[in-house]
Amino acid sequence: MEDPNNTSSIIIPEILVPAADTLQYLRESDIEHLVNGASDNLRRCALGIAHTGQSTDNTEKLFQMHPNFGIEITKVRKGISFLLRNVPRSCFIEREEQLVCKRNVMEFLSSVVRDLLFSTIAIGEKQESGQEITDAIFYILKNADFFKGKMRQNGKDLERRRVFAWGGHSINNNEYDYSKSVGTQLAYQFLEIITGGGPGVMRGTPSGALAGYQAECVDFARQFGFNCPSIITSEPPNNIINSLITLPDIEKRLEAFIRGSLGGVVFPGGPGTAEEILTMVSILLHPKNNSAQCPLVFTAPEKSKSYFLAIDNFLKKIFGDALTDRSHPLYEIVIDDPELAAQTLAKKCKITTDVRAALQIDTIDWNSSLHVPEEIQIPFEPTHEGVAKLNLNRDQNPHILAAELRRLFSAIVYGNVSDKGIKMIRDKGPFQIAGDKEIIDELDKLLRIFVAEGRMKIEGEYNPCYQLHTA
Repeated sequence: MEDPNNTSSIIIPEILVPAADTLQYLRESDIEHLVNGASDNLRRCALGIAHTGQSTDNTEKLFQMHPNFGIEITKVRKGISFLLRNVPRSCFIEREEQLVCKRNVMEFLSSVVRDLLFSTIAIGEKQESGQEITDAIFYILKNADFFKGKMRQNGKDLERRRVFAWGGHSINNNEYDYSKSVGTQLAYQFLEIITGGGPGVMRGTPSGALAGYQAECVDFARQFGFNCPSIITSEPPNNIINSLITLPDIEKRLEAFIRGSLGGVVFPGGPGTAEEILTMVSILLHPKNNSAQCPLVFTAPEKSKSYFLAIDNFLKKIFGDALTDRSHPLYEIVIDDPELAAQTLAKKCKITTDVRAALQIDTIDWNSSLHVPEEIQIPFEPTHEGVAKLNLNRDQNPHILAAELRRLFSAIVYGNVSDKGIKMIRDKGPFQIAGDKEIIDELDKLLRIFVAEGRMKIEGEYNPCYQLHTA
């Protein structure tokens, strides 16, 4: 029997939700495009948003629980509204005997429509060249007012400085509390935080930052969540972020993180965090970026230092001298010291700010001069055929090998939590991954640590979606 007090188990057959003010007073042509442009991606994003604040990473289960969930965009007198069908009651609160959509759910739905449909109106479905892709990301962020607003302290504007926070959604309580402590210290440094906007580290860091902003009497801090349609149902938005921006795919999302920040802090995670790290490694190992300033600070509580020891060992074994041939270290590791982690990142961000000012091409919130290789920009489709063709050998430039490894970890994430990936693995078996013996051996060591430490999924027994072989 259903618990009548458990609103997550109650389904509302049909309800109309108004769009936020940003989607009102639209041109007729915009409204027509919105009404006619609804897609599977919109439904996927809306289902993820309908589970805002919940910790889940099983997309397949989510779709099985809500097979009849739907969203339509309808025209109203001043703009548009959302017609939701078979939507969880947990998206609403009762006020004056009426059901009212939670404000953040309404805002998130509006932001997804803004981002998905703006991208098709303004930049089209595909971008061919590297600069076209970068411009597309810039325009999506600009349309979402990413480049506006400043924090204020005691009525005075603070310099706009943003950093990203990467890390796992499947983490323990100790790691979550640590991410909150680091978030508070980042706020003390007057840094705004960009995360993926989901559970785990993505919730802990901005949650801690809120306490720091309050202690320092800082107003108007924005807590960004960068998401995308392929993962939003496995990383539903949390209740802490106040600005959700949806990029078309994983690759554009990662480039947005890197170009839209001064640097970043990385917490323990799983294959998704390894994918993010390898994205940055591939970019910074490219010869054009030898002097680029994109500081990374890896940090963890004492009990979780094994994660970064394993990552550090993996990177050194795979890339060797390429990591140290740069003009400055690619990353620093700080263990069990939130204050030092935040101070280290803040100092490096100051250097980044000075370098960008000298270049006179970058701004404090957009890194134009960074070269992002095509191998990182082009979306990777993690099919069995695509994974089998990954080139995991040393007979290539280090930045290309890093990009290939990034694709590998992207495929593992896809096979672990995506509804389409889970079905693909069930129908065709595990991904077959082959490469040089040393690379495969190091991958095996790293992945075994992820499995042993429960970093592959939030809950349930983990069955690997991959098999490793030496070529």
